[in-house]
Amino acid sequence: MILRLLAFVLWPQVVLALQPVELELSAFDDSSRVQVEQDGTLKISPGGGLSLRAVAGTSVPSTHTVLEFESFSLGGCDNAHVLYGPVFQGGDKACQIAPIDHSERWSVYTTLLAKQPENWNELRLDLALSPQAALSLRNARLRPPNPGEFEEKDLSRVDRRDHFLQTYLATDFPARIQSVSLSEDEATISFHASHSSQEIFLAEVPLFRAPDDPTRFEEPVPINSEQLKAGKITLPRHRERDGHNYDRIFSRWQLISIDEKGKRIPQSHARYPDVFPSKYSHLTVPVPANKKGLGGWAHNRSPEDLGNWESPRSP
Repeated sequence: MILRLLAFVLWPQVVLALQPVELELSAFDDSSRVQVEQDGTLKISPGGGLSLRAVAGTSVPSTHTVLEFESFSLGGCDNAHVLYGPVFQGGDKACQIAPIDHSERWSVYTTLLAKQPENWNELRLDLALSPQAALSLRNARLRPPNPGEFEEKDLSRVDRRDHFLQTYLATDFPARIQSVSLSEDEATISFHASHSSQEIFLAEVPLFRAPDDPTRFEEPVPINSEQLKAGKITLPRHRERDGHNYDRIFSRWQLISIDEKGKRIPQSHARYPDVFPSKYSHLTVPVPANKKGLGGWAHNRSPEDLGNWESPRSP
């Protein structure tokens, strides 16, 4: 009975401790480069570094040590810090957070917050953006970390990516993409995959998706028994992506499987298109009309790297 009573009393606090705390984003100094749309999306136009304000609508539980938001980042941000408010103090109170990677689609960003004081409900994000960088953020919130989420965060981004690439290149996958040929309207992918109990999918990975991005596999297409036997599948060359007509000449292709938890597992190395038609097929091979282009020549003198080729001058 006592345990039930304690559970009844403490349950609301447990639920509150697990629920994410939403953050409202705005410019810290009313910069004209920052625009906030009606749905809460914050957009930063190019021009260099600036600061943002993130305000929590309620008190922040001590368990909420993860800052999370979705970013659309052209150029990324390699150097970022946070300060806790509403009374912001610089110096050693600033906390460095993970860099924001370049991404030409909405990507989930997470970073672990350290040095949290008591009774805070605002963040100041200091972003050292390059003059050409543009950044959009949405759905910012604070939440508790997931089990094992930051166990490998001691490795730098470069070290993690290098380790991934070395492992990827050394892996002997069971399947293989043999060729990718494009026509005016179609993409034909030839492959070799042995018959097995697990279902095989053909996944598309756009050029701008990082090789270690866990969400890089797009548009997985199941391969049926006839396609598996033929070792070939044909898809449209163009598809709609983020409201645009996307040309798959910019994609690489990879065979994957999907486990019971929905995780997409590579079964082959990736391959870009090998053959694609020229837009201007009528062009002829150019023939030089003269020898213009040779420079550095003068009377009785040749360039230094050809000096040993000179014939002896007559007296």
